[in-house]
Amino acid sequence: MTNENQASRQRNPWLWVLSTAFLLVLGTICAGAGYFLLGPWGVVVGLALVLVGIGATAALPGELAVRLLGGQPLPIQQAPDLHRTVARLSEGAGIPPPRIYLLPDPAPNAMSIAAGAATRRHAALAVTIGLLRLLDRDECEGVIAHEIAHLRSHDTTLQRVAGSLLRTLLMLLRISLWFALAGLVAGAVPWTTALWALVLATGLPVLAVAAHQALSRTREFAADEAAAALTRNPLALASALHKLDRAERRLVSLLLGTGRQPPWLRSHPAARERIRRLERTAAPPPPPRTAEPWLLLDGHGRARPGRWR
Repeated sequence: MTNENQASRQRNPWLWVLSTAFLLVLGTICAGAGYFLLGPWGVVVGLALVLVGIGATAALPGELAVRLLGGQPLPIQQAPDLHRTVARLSEGAGIPPPRIYLLPDPAPNAMSIAAGAATRRHAALAVTIGLLRLLDRDECEGVIAHEIAHLRSHDTTLQRVAGSLLRTLLMLLRISLWFALAGLVAGAVPWTTALWALVLATGLPVLAVAAHQALSRTREFAADEAAAALTRNPLALASALHKLDRAERRLVSLLLGTGRQPPWLRSHPAARERIRRLERTAAPPPPPRTAEPWLLLDGHGRARPGRWR
């Protein structure tokens, strides 16, 4: 592990604690839903489904998901500068360079997908044609550094595992609700049990999704900080976020008739807050200098040394 990796973990120890706690809570809820369905054996079934989902998610190569989106490998001959940038930033982050894919999408976007820590050679970094057209080189470098920071921190793996747990949870809660309603109609289940099943089946998914999005937003801030450290140019990433936010607002305006995306649909923090944090981490400008020359004349015409203010 490089010093940069160690520093990243030391800066964000609570982030790893929150991520682990979130996954454990989701797994516990899945086990509880299994217990509601089948009793003690249901706990085993629920945990088995969780482990199968996590194993399948971890074994899925990242490039497969990119290819499903229509991505094609980007040869080094077509984009040598982009390949050199990815290699340099990956070396600085202490990870193998991901494979680069180009998505034929006019919307500006970039994504990184990895199968897990043990199979980082299958990591993929995809950029859209719209991103390369919208941003300049420094801004693209900031966005790519952000995605590489996600790969280094295993954020992409965490998101895929959390998504698998959420799908398992939703499935078990739906089955529990149908069993409870069927038992209520048959007279085998009291109405209080059916009511609790209805409340849990509607309330827990909302809370789980909200917690997942909150965790995702927190890790986005951490990736911004890491990208600024990798490029030593946080203002370039801030400029890229400003352009991407304007493009997203135009798209949302076309789809929803308003330029603002509802908060519950956001998996990323507001661009304004991210830009503010990046600008705060930028090196302060040098203090303004006076217009005094090096040598000044006093009232008697004698030279006296100038001074910087």
